Amino acid sequence: MNILYLSRTMGQGGAEKIVFQLATEEAIRGAKVLVASCGGVYVKQLEINKIRHIQVDDLECKNPGTVLRTLKILINVIREEEIELIHTHHRMAQFYASVLHILFPRVRILYTAHNVFFDKIAFTRRILQHTSIVAVGNGVKENLVHIFQVKPDCIQVIYNGVSVEKPDLCYENETLKELGAQGNFLLGVIGRISKQKGMDIFVSVCKQLKLRGIPVKGVIIGDGEDKKEIEQQIERTGLSQDILLMGYQNHIPSLITQLDLVMMPSRWEGFPLLPFEVFAANKTIVASDIAGISEIVHDMENGILVSKDDVNDFTEAIICLYQNKNLKRELEEKGRYTFQRFHSYEYFVSQYHRKYQELMEGES
Repeated sequence: MNILYLSRTMGQGGAEKIVFQLATEEAIRGAKVLVASCGGVYVKQLEINKIRHIQVDDLECKNPGTVLRTLKILINVIREEEIELIHTHHRMAQFYASVLHILFPRVRILYTAHNVFFDKIAFTRRILQHTSIVAVGNGVKENLVHIFQVKPDCIQVIYNGVSVEKPDLCYENETLKELGAQGNFLLGVIGRISKQKGMDIFVSVCKQLKLRGIPVKGVIIGDGEDKKEIEQQIERTGLSQDILLMGYQNHIPSLITQLDLVMMPSRWEGFPLLPFEVFAANKTIVASDIAGISEIVHDMENGILVSKDDVNDFTEAIICLYQNKNLKRELEEKGRYTFQRFHSYEYFVSQYHRKYQELMEGES
């Protein structure tokens, strides 16, 4: 099987990690695997795994010249590498695949919907016609059905799985170690600095915690398009000495173990990987009660769910866990159980492999 994975980037992010994992697993199974994107941190790891990366322009760029240039590159790749299956992970990637399918009708197309959307309805309906679709969770499936009128029986749900590395016991961030030793409560948020991830809510919550007398130090792990706005908010609220911007980091499992608590103030999600990573590190989470997250985090069972955008609710939940160490420990133990009992990376990759085989056999 010759597979081309088409992603907007191979940078930090859950969808990019899924692409990397699937490409690696299929290569191990003996498939010829290529990944096309505008690049990112996973490109080097793909090269280490001897998986060819095809550099293309950002798929979000709709300049006609850029579109034609990208199509030319992909057409050559399909011909030269005899691609049989294109697996897309972004709506514009699916646009390219739908055009390529006209030129190469024998090439199978699979689209994985990683998130919920409410815009570009006509465009999305058009590019999803006659395409096999995987949704990463029930919330994403419902979004496709109710907003984009995709027939339910055309969508298969395959929950994301993540191969979580064991914490590197030799790695310890010295700054976090020092802050913890000083008696600070380390509250972390991990992800792209963007409106979706609610980093502005995180900053506001840290401010409220400080006003309530909690010795909190906020830790933002990640980078993104809204970094400057978040830096300005931190300075404006007087938290320059209380919030640490760490940027993109390796050793995420090890960093999580150094945090006291993880906050996930996302405004929307598909089926995020972060809760699994938190549970695997024997930690718990305070998160937005939204579709996707609520399929993993169960309120007062393995974490706490609060209304999205509600700074007061987030603040009260965090204070509750700060003051009630027994409850925090109980949620951490149940989070670890959730990861061990219900998470199966092997099942996740086997489900996709089976889907690829069905497509190659002509089944939908």
